[in-house]
Amino acid sequence: MTEKKSTSAWWSGLSERERYMVAGLGIWFGLLFPAVGVYFFQQSLGETEVEIAAYKDALTTMAQYGPDYIEAKQAAGASKGKEGDKFSKEVMSKNTLALTSFVADHASAVDIKIDNYDENTIPKSGGKDGGPIITEKELRIEIRMAKVAKIMELLDRIDKSSEPVVIKRINLRDVRKNPGNARATISISTYTLQEQEG
Repeated sequence: MTEKKSTSAWWSGLSERERYMVAGLGIWFGLLFPAVGVYFFQQSLGETEVEIAAYKDALTTMAQYGPDYIEAKQAAGASKGKEGDKFSKEVMSKNTLALTSFVADHASAVDIKIDNYDENTIPKSGGKDGGPIITEKELRIEIRMAKVAKIMELLDRIDKSSEPVVIKRINLRDVRKNPGNARATISISTYTLQEQEG
């Protein structure tokens, strides 16, 4: 009750001009809060749209260049028998390939800058029951921006190499501000084999 009276007394104590100003301030805040809410909603929506566009670009790139790469890989696979098995026991047991240098040389040949190399060793077989010890050496590379044609050329060179390597994963995304360019993350692996002693 006291609170009502004090509010009433405060209101009646204001001049007509001050009452208009307080009422105007109330209306202004009443409009401001919904506007702020709408602004943040639109910001969130904008970020979601950018993300969706990036995924669409990636799918477009893969749809455009993927079939050519698969066709080339299948054609190379058909002639692979004549070249000998790159992953034979003999080849894997003598494999001393340095993946980082191998990829760097091929990237340099097609004028591509590799922005990040991340190498990892993964045991594939521990040599149980007297079997051989097989180890996978995986290299993950990141290319921030390069012509799609050059990336395809790099993949082709790696795939057709006589070295015991395999391209495990490819992730391409268009660079929207630079048409014809893409961002790529590629994983390449090689394998070594070691016979158990005794």
